Amino acid sequence: MQYIPNTYSADNRLNEDTFLELQFKYRKGISLYLSQFISFKKIDEEIDKLGIPIVEDSKYNFYHRNSFFGSKYLFLRNNIHLERLSDEELEILKSDGFNDLDFYKDTYKKVLYEEGDLTSYGIHPTEDNTKKAKALIFEFAYDQKKCKTLDELKNIGNCYGRLFKFIKDILDKEEIESDYLVYQCIPDIFKVKENI
Repeated sequence: MQYIPNTYSADNRLNEDTFLELQFKYRKGISLYLSQFISFKKIDEEIDKLGIPIVEDSKYNFYHRNSFFGSKYLFLRNNIHLERLSDEELEILKSDGFNDLDFYKDTYKKVLYEEGDLTSYGIHPTEDNTKKAKALIFEFAYDQKKCKTLDELKNIGNCYGRLFKFIKDILDKEEIESDYLVYQCIPDIFKVKENI
C-alpha cells in the first residue's frame, strides 16, 4: 500500500487486517457524514456531461479504490489516523460506526488532519500539491494524457475551479475547513512499478 503522504504512526492495538478494515470503515463513515451536505452523485452527473477523461487507477490507488463518494472524479485525500483514536472511540468504530454520524463530526479533526501547517500530497513538494494540514483535502482527478486540445484543458480547469468553490461554500457554512488538489495522472504517482 502506498500512502502519500506517508504519515502513519504504528498502533500496537491493531493488526494490519484490522487496521485496514477500520480505515475502510472510517472512510465510508466520513463520506456518509459529508454526503449530508454535498450531493456527490449530482456533482458527477454534471461533470459527466463534459466528457472529462477518467483516471482508471482504482486497482492500485488506495484513495480512489476506497472512496465512498460514488464519484469518478472527486476523492477525499486525507490519511486516516486511527492511531489517534482513544480505545473507547475505536470500539465505537468497530461496533456501529455508521449509526452515529456525530462520531465523525466529533473525530474528523483528530483522525484526518496532519501535523504542522502544510502537507505535501505528492512525491516531491510543489506549490500545487502542498495543502493545509488542518483541512479536509478534496482531490479532483482526471487523465490529462487523454486530452487532445487546449480548449479541453481550459474547460476542465473551469470545471474543477467551479466545483471547488461550490464545495468550499457548502463546507464553510458547516465550519469545516477544506483545501483542494488536482491530480492529472502525469506521472501516475501511485503506479509503483513505473515509479521504481
